[in-house]
Amino acid sequence: MRIEEHPVVCRMPQPTRGPTTQPISHNDFRSFAASPYHPVTLEEMIHQNAPPIFLHVTSFNDATLVAISWPQVLMDEIGHKELLQAWSSILAGREEDIPDVLGAQKDILDGIGLSDDAGPGLDQKRLKGMAKTKFISRNLWDRMFNPSWELRAIFLPKEAFARLRTRVQGELAHSYLGGDAKPNVSDGDILTAWITRAMASSMPKPRPITILTFSNARFRLPSLFDGDGVYLQNLMLGVYTFLSVEMARGPLGAIALSHRKHLDDQNSEAQTRCLLNSWRQDIESTGSPSLFYGEPQGSVMLVNNLNKAELIKAARFGPAVVKQGNKSWFDVDGAQLAWAAIEEDIRDMSIII
Repeated sequence: MRIEEHPVVCRMPQPTRGPTTQPISHNDFRSFAASPYHPVTLEEMIHQNAPPIFLHVTSFNDATLVAISWPQVLMDEIGHKELLQAWSSILAGREEDIPDVLGAQKDILDGIGLSDDAGPGLDQKRLKGMAKTKFISRNLWDRMFNPSWELRAIFLPKEAFARLRTRVQGELAHSYLGGDAKPNVSDGDILTAWITRAMASSMPKPRPITILTFSNARFRLPSLFDGDGVYLQNLMLGVYTFLSVEMARGPLGAIALSHRKHLDDQNSEAQTRCLLNSWRQDIESTGSPSLFYGEPQGSVMLVNNLNKAELIKAARFGPAVVKQGNKSWFDVDGAQLAWAAIEEDIRDMSIII
């Protein structure tokens, strides 16, 4: 069977000529991510004595779906990228290109100390006591009584994104006429701003928004990661951007710039050490870190920007190809054509690829 002839797989997100939104159904695609007996929770994995990494391959006449499942405690997407690259090197007979795995026996972040110039960090924005209770209760109410959200993939061709970038740059240039040099924002800042304002504008009652952007300790703590090898462990941390009601519904340029400033401030090594130390104190006292920051009446949007990781380029399975598929899709045999994540709960979350 050809992939476009399958009643379910033919609906998987794919590139289009113009901007599109395409529905993604967890229930429909789950059978292509793992077997029906694959454990869903870490407890089930331990009880079944199942391997931590599970490979599930589905072959069609003109394409192959390769799914890898693992618990988040094992590795993050950068570790996933390293795994795919090592796998590709093995297939190509380049074992010498495979780096050593570091930190397999010990968490490199365990025992990390504070920096002398750490400063107050995010403590003034941390939700505690009644404020934390109010925030959790309101979000539980939203989940229980509001309509379920539909998961969709948004495809933006480069021409459409170029127009969006031009718009943001124009807003920033207008705001900084005659002042300081025009600030720079990244593509990730622009997409985050665009998604955030769309979310804020859709709310029946305006609320302040906290953007929780996932970042990686590999890039925030360069003094720790100077070894000759790779760390596969999950090293994801968070950066918090706090937007008022007015800013969340305001110009894209202002939202993108605020996101960039929060990233620059919190991604410093000193602030990263401060955050880790705060989380460690939480774990020692309560058993888990407190991740609640912002306004008790606010909403949270999660953003995981994987664009720089270039996951779409990580797998090169050309040596394993026995028959060429649809040549019109791509010019490199065995190249990855699409990437998708199927997780148990990604409500209020945007993944940028």
